[in-house]
Amino acid sequence: MAQRVVDKASGQEYTEIVSNPASRFSNGPAWIHESPFWPKGREEGSPNGASPLKHIAMTKLLSDQRALTSKLFENVPWQLASYLWDCLGRSKRRTLHMWKVFATTYPSQFSKIEPYRSMKIEGPQASMRDYLRLAASECLIWQTVLTLGASYARVHDLVELGTVKNLAALEIATPEHLAANPEATEPPATALTDRIIRCWDEEAEITDRFKYLRVMVLKNQRLLSETSLLYLWRLRSLQYLVVYGCPGLVPETPSKLKLYGWMVVDEKPYPPHTLYEFWKVCSEEFTGDRSTLVGPVLDFQIGQVPSPPPRKRGKAKYQLSAIYLQRIGVSTDSRKRKGHQSHGSQSGQQQPRKAVMKNRTKDIGDMLSEFF
Repeated sequence: MAQRVVDKASGQEYTEIVSNPASRFSNGPAWIHESPFWPKGREEGSPNGASPLKHIAMTKLLSDQRALTSKLFENVPWQLASYLWDCLGRSKRRTLHMWKVFATTYPSQFSKIEPYRSMKIEGPQASMRDYLRLAASECLIWQTVLTLGASYARVHDLVELGTVKNLAALEIATPEHLAANPEATEPPATALTDRIIRCWDEEAEITDRFKYLRVMVLKNQRLLSETSLLYLWRLRSLQYLVVYGCPGLVPETPSKLKLYGWMVVDEKPYPPHTLYEFWKVCSEEFTGDRSTLVGPVLDFQIGQVPSPPPRKRGKAKYQLSAIYLQRIGVSTDSRKRKGHQSHGSQSGQQQPRKAVMKNRTKDIGDMLSEFF
């Protein structure tokens, strides 16, 4: 509604319009990039007369997905839910929301037909926290393989990555030109630091964060030092670390690298293009591990990431070299820090320094204010 307003101080007169935000933003981040509505004119009529009652009920139910929840489908048999999923496929309305609803309600049946879901958001329009909530599963129904463009994330966003409890693989990629001069952007591009990874370690010490994280890929993280290798080793489930363009992270001598609990993998498979492909290759080694998540996989990307290096024709390697690191001699089934420390003493590794928080009641914001 327009309203004419007079500024008494300056004498200027102007029109003031108060409007509500666009519906796709007011409905939350789930519907910014996908539509919850059934396409108009899609399967509304039948050439042989009136449409079957089942079909009419389907179009009415799927007319607006925002109201559909997993609780609503608790008493709906899988045969009917499968019919609805097929209808969503024909209408090109298989949204991430409905994928999560069916994955939660029908874990065994749905994972057989839809074990993988990919969603790439190269132009984020909501906060990082909202997007992380889309990828998270508090009940550990699905696994999340998260690729993050660090030029979009802020410091507190990077610290809170552990809130995604079902995180199975993580890639943090900063564009090379931004990594060389992070202050050149507005706001300044954020990259990983030793302090951020230390926060991950301290949170993992007292919570269940990063409990299922197996693979991590770091690209162009020039602010990391060798200290971060020790903090990453203390993330108990992390088995593989792939490093691109991180000159200060990996020591030049293998003997020093072993002191931090890592070794270089010389014989490695053909390097895949995506984080999901690499995680899938590595996950074969985790089969039978009781601490490994099972269920469908959500391949989720937030922000733009550097393009993968081109492959050389006829050669099983990248033109851009990557360093593949693997945890030394720690069983993926070992969950206690005490067990890790005793193994380190037997193999002659350096004992990791135990992370001690000054005040266990402090939140992440207070912790970061002390660091910075």
